[in-house]
Order: sequence, then structure tokens, then C-alpha cells
Amino acid sequence: MASQKQDPFVMDGYAVDVGAPIVGYGPDPAPIDVCPAASLLAAEEPGGITIVSPTPGSVVEPGFPILVRLEASVALGFQPRSVAASIPWDIARTTTEPYEISLQVPEEAVGQMEIRAHAIDASGNWAYDSVTVSVDVTVALTELRAEPDPVQLTDTVPDLTLQVTGVYADLIERDLSGDGAGTTYASDDPAIATVDAEGVVRPVAIGSTQVTVSNGSLTADVGVEVFALPQDTDGDTVLDPFDNCLYQPNVDQSDLGGVGTPSEPTGAQPDGTGDACQCGDVNGDGRVDVADADLLTDALAGASNLMLAALCNVAEAGGSEPTGSCTDLDRATIVDQLAGGPSGVEQVCAPVLGLVDADADGLPDETLIGDTLDNCPLVRNEFQGDRNGDTIGDACTAACDLNLDGRVDAADALMTRGIVSGRLTPLPDVLGRADVAPASGGPTDQSVTAADLLLILRATAGDPMPVCTP
Repeated sequence: MASQKQDPFVMDGYAVDVGAPIVGYGPDPAPIDVCPAASLLAAEEPGGITIVSPTPGSVVEPGFPILVRLEASVALGFQPRSVAASIPWDIARTTTEPYEISLQVPEEAVGQMEIRAHAIDASGNWAYDSVTVSVDVTVALTELRAEPDPVQLTDTVPDLTLQVTGVYADLIERDLSGDGAGTTYASDDPAIATVDAEGVVRPVAIGSTQVTVSNGSLTADVGVEVFALPQDTDGDTVLDPFDNCLYQPNVDQSDLGGVGTPSEPTGAQPDGTGDACQCGDVNGDGRVDVADADLLTDALAGASNLMLAALCNVAEAGGSEPTGSCTDLDRATIVDQLAGGPSGVEQVCAPVLGLVDADADGLPDETLIGDTLDNCPLVRNEFQGDRNGDTIGDACTAACDLNLDGRVDAADALMTRGIVSGRLTPLPDVLGRADVAPASGGPTDQSVTAADLLLILRATAGDPMPVCTP
């Protein structure tokens, strides 16, 4: 469906933008808050406006008018003063019941089409509804074209969207790129370039291939030439322009949610930031919500461990530097974000900024200007314990000495055995002192296992263990 956004339609001094989600404006027309006491009413609730005809999924023909019938409920005291209906090419209104509005579907329309209804009462409160119908062309498709041809991709032009046009037996050209137009796309060689369901072509490797565009029984071939590839900073095979975690490898590009808001406190709506680098998501569920604030509260009190300490920092401390260790400021910032307060969650944790955090405790080894930040960069210690104040973290100077009594003995081995078995839930710094077994690609494996217990047992037996040497 070709989309032609109209200028805002003014209804009784209020502008209604028919090409965007409903939003109220004042006569100035500066945006204003039009939602006192649930002024934006859902169509399925009493007091809303409902499109009763056409029904969702109905078929309409291009070049003919459609009659939109609407009903309003006054159960909550919402009495419409004006009611408007719109499609991307036309908009009209009425002020009298029964609410019936005729809209003209243009001849070039095809595919999915949304019909929107807006109603406003004497106090400036809004109600809204929408349905999607299908514009069905009854004459035959005789020619299919796709542009540009060829598609040329470089490091500075990393993707292109194909524009598909169909010529029909009535000699009218229609845009077949949109939803519901029946167009499909396939790459002949996905190892060179891919194409998605929206016709977006992206490079994979340097070379040439072609994309086959299909609609009905017709096809069109488009050449694709990949001359240069954008950078892949984190080496996860997802090129930088398409990577939702630029510095954190995440080949699956998982994005289970975003940052919660007062209207959506669960943060269930994906926000384009990958789960691997969603600052504030310390419990690892892909979203930032009250569960993360609760976990931070418990961790700060020593009652729980953070699952993903590297994602802790959400309170900006000036410039783009993380604040450092996980603090109550991070917890308070998440709480404030969910309550709609002035403090918002900032994406300033190490995985987002591209700073090296070898022990994944949320504290980059160095700041952006080269200052040392982590007091124990190779051992996880998100709370930066330093009992003797020598600027070297306890977790670093007392590896294997879990109880900080100055020696590695049976008591430390017993504590480690409790952690491995799950009977003991240690504080984060204690966890850091017990996690001493090297792992491939890093100094430790970020967990306490039988391998750590074996090294500590050998140290208690008197064997020289370099990992247990301050």
C-alpha cells in the first residue's frame, strides 16, 4: 500500500495527525497532556469510540468509497463533540449521531489499510479506535518491477529497501512493497546477501548474487553487488549497522524487552537494545523493571548476588563514564524511571560503552580517559570491598581466603564447598575470592565450581597455588 501522509487535520481547534498514533494537541498547536483521569479511552472500554463497520479483515475495493460507522458509549460521561475517521489518503468528521463517515479509497491502493477513528468531547478528552481492512484489486497483475536494480552495498551504504511496483490490467501502477500486498523476497545466495520480509537487502560477504521478488505468478530479479562490508566490532558476525549490542557479542540478537515506564512497568516492549547490553537488567530477563530494583536492594544489603553485575550502571556520573561500582544510586534511578520521576535509566554500563571489564563485575578496568576504575580488575567484586583502604580490592588481595582471616585453611574450603553445593549464598566479594579457577578466554569462569574447590583444597594442604597468592 502506498502511504501518503496528510497534513494534520484540525478538529475543533485540535490537530489530529492521521499518519501517526493518536495524540492530542492544543490550539497553539503545541503538544499538551490530554490524559487527565484516563482521557485517552480504549475502544473496548465504556466511554470509548468503536468502529462497528467495516469490521477487521473486511475486503474493500480501490476507487470506491467506504462507509465507516461508529458508536460511542457515554457510560463514563464521555459524550463526543466531534468524531473523525481517516485512512492515509482521506479524512472526514461528523458532529451528529448516527456517526457515519464516508472515505474515498484511491484507485492506486492495495494491501492492508488501517482505518482510524478519533473522538473528542467538550473538555478536550480523546477516545480512539482502529481497524485494519484489506484493499483487494480484482483485475489481473500484468507486470512486476523492483528497484533499484542492481542493489549496490558498501560499508557506507549497508542496506537498501526494494521498491516494488505492480502494473495491473486497468493500467494503474500500485505499490506492492507494503503489508498485505502479497510480495515475497528470496536471496539466491544468503551467504552473500540476505533479504527480509520487508524487502530490506543486507550484506553478508563481498560478492554478487540476486534477489527474486515474487507476487502471484509474476517474478522480478534484482542484482545485488556487495563491494565492501561495514565493521563488525564485537566479532559476532552481525555487522555494526545491524547489531543491537555493538561491543558485546550476541549473534542471536535477542531483545526480549526494554526499560519499564509508568505506563508499561514490565518493560515488555523490545526497544532495539540487545539483552546482552541492556543496562539495568541485573537479573538477566531482558528487561528493566521492579524485579531488577528489588534484586539490587537485596544485593546492596548483602542478601543476594547480582546475576549480571556488568549491567548494573544506569546512573550517569558526568560525560559518558559509568559511576563505577553498583550503588544505591543505580537502584534509585531504576525506581525513579518506573515511577515517571526526573531520573531516567542511562545506558552507561561497560558493555554499551565498549569498555573492557575482564571480570564482568560492572566496573570497567579503565575509564574512557584511562583512569583505573576497578580495584580488582581480574576478580569479580562489584561492591569494591577494600577493608584496609589500600585501593586494592579485598577480592584481589585475599583470593582463596574467603573469611579474610589472613590464611587459606579448612574454614575457607568448607565455605567453598557450601557455595558449590548451593547450601551457602555468599556476598559478591566472597564469591570473587572463591572464583579462582582460570577459564578459557578470561582469568576466571565467573562462577564457583568444583574446579575452584579443588584449588582451594590443594592450597589448604600446603600446595603452592599461584591463584591463591596475594
